[in-house]
Amino acid sequence: MRNHLCAGLALLVACSSPPDGPDVQLDDGKAYWPGATWRTASAVDAGIDGARLDALVNRIRSKQYADVHGLVIVKNGYVVLEQYFNGSSALQVHEMQSVTKSVTSLLMGIAIDEHDPQPITL
Repeated sequence: MRNHLCAGLALLVACSSPPDGPDVQLDDGKAYWPGATWRTASAVDAGIDGARLDALVNRIRSKQYADVHGLVIVKNGYVVLEQYFNGSSALQVHEMQSVTKSVTSLLMGIAIDEHDPQPITL
């Protein structure tokens, strides 16, 4: 299921370049909604340990986690990592199966926990 979740998240994000320069001030992302592309940031600028991300990517590349096609990490509306594995790309279609329900329930749970559920229109 984790492998499918990683692949599913990879389909949600478009590539772009990280911001230039050190010590970039990032906002908290609460007012951000992505357009045609997502904004990006380095792991360090987003407050994430880049060495741990590199170690994760290396484990995926060495096949310690089987069948991972993509990994996308977004923090506060910034794409911090977008990598594809095993011949996959951002343009490749993946079957989502039940991962969509899992992601939707996760996001609703976070919204309810933060006492900020917004009206949902399907």
